[in-house]
Amino acid sequence: MSHYPNSPLGLSPHLWDVLACPCEKHAAVEADEEASEIVCSDCSRRFPVRDGIPVMLMDQAGGDLNESGSTSA
Repeated sequence: MSHYPNSPLGLSPHLWDVLACPCEKHAAVEADEEASEIVCSDCSRRFPVRDGIPVMLMDQAGGDLNESGSTSA
């Protein structure tokens, strides 16, 4: 059960204030509530939220941009 039912993905609003993508640009992120993922606004990498904990590890990310500019799964 979420501790923050009115906040995206049930995460603390204070966490959203500081959460950023671990990519070299440290871009802002947003919630994809349907997929229970956090998405980078710059590189489009997708990070899972497991048991209410964001897994912000590059090797766990999906959907990163390849050299042609399209996303990969």
